[in-house]
Amino acid sequence: MESAPRKLFLKSLSSCELPCTIWIQGFIVKSSLTECTIADGTAMCQIFKGSSLDAAIGSYVMVIGVLEEDYVVRADQLVDISRDADRIPGWWLEVFDANRFLGR
Repeated sequence: MESAPRKLFLKSLSSCELPCTIWIQGFIVKSSLTECTIADGTAMCQIFKGSSLDAAIGSYVMVIGVLEEDYVVRADQLVDISRDADRIPGWWLEVFDANRFLGR
């Protein structure tokens, strides 16, 4: 059984044992047809998606996927959540709470 994705800030990706299922959020700062780079204010991360990206540079996205070697994420889901302004400050609280609860 696969475990639930870990909610993380990008700077914390190096603490994961690879491969690791993760849930991250951030702004797209660089983009091509099937990959992008996101930033969350703590670090940046490269995301690969098997199909076309549905979000543009500047979009705030949620990514659920597998963190692989070289700290690249293979995205299973990449969703543009820019329209929900409460997601940005709420994400910081969710990550702090999840890691405090799990003792990480």
